[in-house]
Amino acid sequence: MKYLLCFMLLIVLSISVTAQHGVRIEKELIEISFNSTMNMEDLESIQSKLKQKGIDLDYKKTTFNKNSKLSSISFKVDCNDEFSGSASQSFLTENSRFGFRRDYTEEVKTPFKIGSLGEF
Repeated sequence: MKYLLCFMLLIVLSISVTAQHGVRIEKELIEISFNSTMNMEDLESIQSKLKQKGIDLDYKKTTFNKNSKLSSISFKVDCNDEFSGSASQSFLTENSRFGFRRDYTEEVKTPFKIGSLGEF
């Protein structure tokens, strides 16, 4: 019973971390895709979660629309493992695939990508 409770707790925590649109924080993969569904609270939450993983995310400039949703962003990310970079996007939509990806999988071809993330 104790193991079942722990397992269920892990599932709930995993869902809460990946449920946010454009945010994927897993053991082997971190992908942040900024989009116009996000607000300042979302950005602060992402920054906090990444800090817990040892990743520094600094928002250089953000712009929000009249509904307090993200419309443009300039940011710098440092994974503190020799992978870092910065990028800017002046127009974001709900389906924007702009941000960064850090893949910790061994022998992956592209362990770090920043800017346009392309298709899923």
